[in-house]
Amino acid sequence: MIKLGKRHRILRAIALVLAATFVSACATGIGPGANLTGAEKMMWSTYAVATPKGMATCVIINRKDPSAPHGIVPVLVTSAHVLSVAPHGPFYLVIRNPRIGSSPQVGILEFQAPDPADRPFFQHPRHDVAALELHIPPEFAKEISLPSFIDEKSIARRGDEPHAGDEISVLGFPRVFPGTEGAFPVLRGGKI
Repeated sequence: MIKLGKRHRILRAIALVLAATFVSACATGIGPGANLTGAEKMMWSTYAVATPKGMATCVIINRKDPSAPHGIVPVLVTSAHVLSVAPHGPFYLVIRNPRIGSSPQVGILEFQAPDPADRPFFQHPRHDVAALELHIPPEFAKEISLPSFIDEKSIARRGDEPHAGDEISVLGFPRVFPGTEGAFPVLRGGKI
């Protein structure tokens, strides 16, 4: 377990680096030039998030910020009711760090609100959606990676709305804890 200093109160601890076994070929070569299918990219962008009250699925969206480690701030997006049951945390994120030629490392990040009086996430006023910025201190950025193929410019574009008959894929964690090898989400597909 790695504990972060008090000055990094939004990120309180990293725990449990476990070796995962027998992960699909998408576990190697993760990065901007990776030759992955759309489904594999979404799987790497989907995570399990938990509070002391329950667990759900989230996606990580990369927000560009030149002052942040690697030039991005990961933003966790999930249902607002998931985070609002524990408005001050702690929040837990199951992470997968890719390792070339091997299975990814699986771990748990714990995030704590910097000020108990503040709500660390943004909740949409009319929809069940919330966003939480995950500020990773520079000294831990080499050790902590949150792979995601979603950036702030690739979502919510006009003309991308789904229509009846469109093929869709749904990713999620239907069990209490990610039980798949490598802590990957379950993928299901169908038509609207």
